[in-house]
Amino acid sequence: MRKPSVGIIIFGIVFVLCGLRCLSGAVAYFAYREITPYIYKALEAKSNELEKLLQEKESTQGAKVIQAQKQLQTIKQDIQRYRERYVKGKMAPWSTLIFVIISFVAAGIFCYTGIAIIQLRVFARKLISISFLAGLIWIIALFWSASASAAYITKFTERFVALFASLNNTTPALPLYDSSVKNILLSVFGKRIIFICAAIYLTFMAITSIFFSRPKIKEQFK
Repeated sequence: MRKPSVGIIIFGIVFVLCGLRCLSGAVAYFAYREITPYIYKALEAKSNELEKLLQEKESTQGAKVIQAQKQLQTIKQDIQRYRERYVKGKMAPWSTLIFVIISFVAAGIFCYTGIAIIQLRVFARKLISISFLAGLIWIIALFWSASASAAYITKFTERFVALFASLNNTTPALPLYDSSVKNILLSVFGKRIIFICAAIYLTFMAITSIFFSRPKIKEQFK
């Protein structure tokens, strides 16, 4: 039986570790379940704060207060739906569930590739390319899931901000929630995180590709 070189064993272990790293994405579901009660309490507190402000403004801004009360009732209904679905129902957004599924698939591919590399399987080098693709999809899903969750909560926040601004005759400080996530991703911090993740992954791909393209390494997989 052929014995893999030390370098091949190291790369096999690295791929298995990458698989375990992807598997950690499944924790997102449980993490979301843990934070939903706190999000609900924050939304309830903001709703109560706005309700008190409406009572204070009722005598001076009658028509505007009536309109704001209707909007607040709609927000309250949405908050209760959030409570029923995510707090009591223990559910998670579709974006989070899809990310969890992708995490399991990517973890399986990376771990299987790592084992195939150590066992010097003929098809191991092809699995490496598939792993690269799986890793890229996992990273995209990670950002998409996080962005979708942020957008959902930001939507509530900005609806409150718009009502407060209307009652206080000021200009809302936040943009529309559709662009909020873009602002986060395009901020200095967001760009830095994206750049670091891209640089690390591209470096990993380059080093792996160079190593497995060497004639001596190719020979071991024949």
